[in-house]
Amino acid sequence: MLESATSAAEVLEAKEQASLVYDAAKRAARLAKAKGAHDELIAKIHRTQADALELEALAKRRLADEYDAARKDEEVAGHGGARNFKVKEDNL
Repeated sequence: MLESATSAAEVLEAKEQASLVYDAAKRAARLAKAKGAHDELIAKIHRTQADALELEALAKRRLADEYDAARKDEEVAGHGGARNFKVKEDNL
């Protein structure tokens, strides 16, 4: 367009077109960068969630081990037991 311009108006038009293309490319680059940052952030969030689930599973396993050890040492009551408690009639 600029090569075929024969007047100042055509040169200004070519300049305006180039400016629009530059701005669009700049916006596209900014959007791509933001999308990349978004994708990176989502990946980090997913890794954090996976780490948290792993930690939760380890904690549950440890709690079960501690409970089993306490039952073995008779520090906690087993299942069952006496069921001779009475519920007041007004609570039924």
